[in-house]
Amino acid sequence: MPAPSYGSIFKALLPIDLIFVYPQWNIQVGNFLWWLPLLAAFAITTLLVWQCGFINPKSRIALRPSLARPLLFAWLFFCISLVPVMGFADVGYMQYSLVADHYQQIAIIGLIALIAAGISYWHSSNDANRVFGPNLLAAVYVGGLTLLSFHQAEEYRDPVTLYGSTLAKNPACWLAHNNLGSMANDAGHQQAAIDHFNASLLLKPDQPKVYSNLGAALVDNGQLQQGIESFQQL
Repeated sequence: MPAPSYGSIFKALLPIDLIFVYPQWNIQVGNFLWWLPLLAAFAITTLLVWQCGFINPKSRIALRPSLARPLLFAWLFFCISLVPVMGFADVGYMQYSLVADHYQQIAIIGLIALIAAGISYWHSSNDANRVFGPNLLAAVYVGGLTLLSFHQAEEYRDPVTLYGSTLAKNPACWLAHNNLGSMANDAGHQQAAIDHFNASLLLKPDQPKVYSNLGAALVDNGQLQQGIESFQQL
């Protein structure tokens, strides 16, 4: 089941359980649940357009145009910025995963601008006593994001830690096994490298690069015949 349409927004506002390589989706076009995010996006867009009065000036229900229009702009900015990474065109990284946190780095600019504008408006329309609570909440939130950033950065201190953490969260990541195998082979740990390459091929048996890496590790480990057989898979 795919993440809902607000999934990337949620990850932007509360960046927890981040993974360097997320599990690959197995899209089922015939399953109605896979269409729900797209339908939800259309529904939200239609509702905001309706609230702005673009369809019928007398049709607004709850939101004032002064509020609905900034929401619509931020929403459209977010959605349009994600179009290049929605799979309409091939992106090399998508052979590993169809989703990635860095895909939304431009898209969240609209969301951040909306929040900043809302805070600025709140400050300008209220006295100092009424803005203390929101200011404190904002400070706690930013402090929490800072702590999460330090925690996340620990996973990036070296490649072995990064790919090991990736496998702990996504055991089906054949790329992590392949990369850990290459590093193990370079460090002279051929048997560990062979184990990683075999694990990678169990997950993704159609990768010539992994067969090549496995062949090299087998030859380095003195298993010449097995190495040749691996190279023959190319």
